[in-house]
This record gives sequence, structure tokens and C-alpha cells, in this order.
Amino acid sequence: MAEALTVLELTIALATPIVKAVLEKFYESAGGKLGEKAAELVPAKVKQLGQLVWDKYLRRKQGADEIVQNAANGSAEAQQALAEDLHNTLEADDSLKQAVQPLVTEIIQNIQNNVGAKNVQQIFGGQGLMVTEKQEQPIFQIQGNPTFHFDGKSKD
Repeated sequence: MAEALTVLELTIALATPIVKAVLEKFYESAGGKLGEKAAELVPAKVKQLGQLVWDKYLRRKQGADEIVQNAANGSAEAQQALAEDLHNTLEADDSLKQAVQPLVTEIIQNIQNNVGAKNVQQIFGGQGLMVTEKQEQPIFQIQGNPTFHFDGKSKD
């Protein structure tokens, strides 16, 4: 029996394809795998993100309930259609993008903490440098036009 999507609360099964599509938008090809892990590791957050996307966007879209149900039942075509629609919407709708971003970040952090990811760097704006091998000398990453002061005296 098909689940009625007009109710206020989505199930994990129905929220998972929505979350997969959103994670894929923010984390490209890793979204599918991350979506599967998210449903296992942080089901409450998956429901919360799925519900948020449903309430803010999908609920008023014609035929969205059928696409979400088909994607939850394993239809690759429905998942692809859902992903394309959500990707386009997240590009065009900054308010939806800003609403989902904190939950996406929280889900990814929970997955990384639970999986025990090593050498993970999250940089929000700017540029990062990750060195995984031991170095004999310190590594400095400098941008702009820095001035160094040694022994309290200025060297120009």
C-alpha cells in the first residue's frame, strides 16, 4: 500500500531519496553513498531534512508524491528525476538552499564522526592545505603581502 504524502510527517523510507538528492547537490557523486549511510547513522536528521525539503518545496509540486514514492521503492529513473529537480531548485532558490545547508553539514559531520574518517578537512570559504606526510621543516601557507617581524624588529 502506498504511503500518503499529504500527511505532515515523512517516513525514513520516503525521506531518504530526498536526502540523497540534496547531499548529491552539495557533495556531488558521493551523495548516493552518503544518503545510504545517513539513513543508517542519523535517521532523525534524515527525516528532518526530508521533511524540510518536502514542506518548503516538494509538497506543492505536481506529481512530487509519486516521484518520491517511486524513488523510495528503488526506481533509478525517479531518483534521477528527483535529483535533477532538486539540484535545479537549490541553484535557483537561495532561501531553500540556506535552509537545508545547516542540516546537510550536520549530517555529513555525523557520518564522518561515526565512520571514523581520517584526514578530513572542512573549509567553509577560503582555501585549505592538508599535508599528510611528516615534514622536516614547518610548512607555511601565506596569501597576500605578509610582513614578518623577527626579534621585535621590523625587516622591510
